[in-house]
Amino acid sequence: DLMVKNAPFRKFRPNVPVHQNTKLWWKYGYNSIMEGHIRRISRMWSWSNIRRHREILRSYKNTYKTKLLSQTKPGSDAEQQIQDLEKILDVFNITLARQQAQMEVIRSGQKLAAKKAGAQKEGGG
Repeated sequence: DLMVKNAPFRKFRPNVPVHQNTKLWWKYGYNSIMEGHIRRISRMWSWSNIRRHREILRSYKNTYKTKLLSQTKPGSDAEQQIQDLEKILDVFNITLARQQAQMEVIRSGQKLAAKKAGAQKEGGG
């Protein structure tokens, strides 16, 4: 159990005894905390990571919207792209993107219906 917990930090562990090389062991502790918690969190909130995440979400939403709008069964390319993006995204973001895509499809359908109704009024009178 302890070996499993220590596995991510093993790469920082010095191969010398503690009593003679305290500086190396303090550096090991510092690097373990910094790499395991602080740097990981700061990388997660970097602008480049946020931009990449938004691009992935946008791509997923557009692909899912084309899947909803297609009259026939969507192609294997679209299905494969959706599956690949679902492996990257978490459940919350997938659900959110699907809801947004469904709302956009509904809105576009209402706009099309309004245009058809307007065209019928002009042409039928």
